[in-house]
Amino acid sequence: MTMNPSERAEVDRLFSLKLDSYLDEGHGSCIFRDEANAAIVAGALQYFDRVRYELHAWCVMPNHVHAMFYLQRGAELERILHSWKSFTAHEIGRGVIWQREYFDRIVRDAHDFWSTRNYVLNNPFKAGLRNWKWVGLGLRHRGSSVVTSTSLHFAGSAARTQPGQPARTPALRSRPALNFPP
Repeated sequence: MTMNPSERAEVDRLFSLKLDSYLDEGHGSCIFRDEANAAIVAGALQYFDRVRYELHAWCVMPNHVHAMFYLQRGAELERILHSWKSFTAHEIGRGVIWQREYFDRIVRDAHDFWSTRNYVLNNPFKAGLRNWKWVGLGLRHRGSSVVTSTSLHFAGSAARTQPGQPARTPALRSRPALNFPP
């Protein structure tokens, strides 16, 4: 059966909603519930903030990770992701912990930027995690409610925009390997 683009988009949307609900319910490998493992991932996300990327918001959930950032000129998404995944897997020492694939998208305007940022920052609460400490803002944005218009939700390259103009920026979620219940 062949689907037209709008049918494919609807299937993708429904799949994403179902996957998000499984993740929020705590299914799959929840190795980041362990504070030592979550600290390794959070540290890796923040390590090159303002060097290779400008981190806007991040969240390490028990079974997946969200990050929102602007990639610095010359930085490559695949190399950054490989660096995060390779370093954290090695430090955690449990073999392959990440899925090969990731989810990314373009943040198209200021409304989409703030909606995505709020999603990342509020994901632990939505999933029923109270006082979850593995969520935060990048160095530039700590203690500030002002965020530049050029930003990314975890990846890709975006054209720089003038202040006040909406940014076109990608977004990404990277998930550990999952084993969903039947």
